[in-house]
Amino acid sequence: MRNDWETHAPPPGSRVNGRKVGTLSKDWETPSPAPRSRVNGGPVGTMRVHRKALHVRTSGELDVIDVTADVEKAVLSSEIEEGYALVYSRHTTFAVLLNEKESGLLVDACRVLRRLVPESDGYLHDDFDVRTENMHPDEWPNAHAHLRQILAGRNSEYVPVAGGSLTLGTWQRIMLVEFDRARDREVLIQVCGI
Repeated sequence: MRNDWETHAPPPGSRVNGRKVGTLSKDWETPSPAPRSRVNGGPVGTMRVHRKALHVRTSGELDVIDVTADVEKAVLSSEIEEGYALVYSRHTTFAVLLNEKESGLLVDACRVLRRLVPESDGYLHDDFDVRTENMHPDEWPNAHAHLRQILAGRNSEYVPVAGGSLTLGTWQRIMLVEFDRARDREVLIQVCGI
């Protein structure tokens, strides 16, 4: 049985809005494949993936760690010239941030987060008589850390790679932000491209 869209679709070769049905505009055409030459032992144009786990120890709530140099090292060791670098946090109270690292801005951001999400405000997540999900023996009240991450953080950031280097803006830095207490954290850096 044919799908509804197939039944009502105009036949290939007819014109709709001035374009031939069944053809793509120039913007959507795929480029022809590159010749099969070799660079560093692999064929040109073959997508490669390079991963690195970065382990950090934070000093406490709202600690900011600049990892731009670590990500750049991962890009260089990957030998990927064109693609992207993904920086991914494996934690729900720890974030990856792409922004300007300027001391006044960081102090302002901390002040705003503390005002918007006070540490103790009667959060249900912190009421261990009510809460029954995702508990472990050393659980502690940290709803404020989760809420601050939801408002101000991300679990990942992508940065384009061109010419074998990150293409960051003038003041952009890749930072990790702790919203909870001092902890051991793991961040995945994955560089993909050719």
